[in-house]
Amino acid sequence: MTILPDIQQRDNLKKYLNVSNLFYPDLRLKNFGNEENIPVYNLAGPMWGEAKKTGKCFHGFDNALPCGGHCNAEGHKLAGEIMANYFCNKYTISK
Repeated sequence: MTILPDIQQRDNLKKYLNVSNLFYPDLRLKNFGNEENIPVYNLAGPMWGEAKKTGKCFHGFDNALPCGGHCNAEGHKLAGEIMANYFCNKYTISK
């Protein structure tokens, strides 16, 4: 739900949940990873950026809650592309 493309829906969700930042769980996980020396890469930020830019919902299905729940096929594709770019930029193969 953190990557809703509609700003009003995001604001409504924040009010409903009584939170100021929908990325709070991601920040906690990132902080935990830093403390324990575990690499963490959060997808929510880059996925939300794409959702804002394109207006696409990367969660939800036609027969379920629109823009909600689990990642749909486009969400999985985007997550894979983001992670592939991340790993390709971070690591190089030496011969």
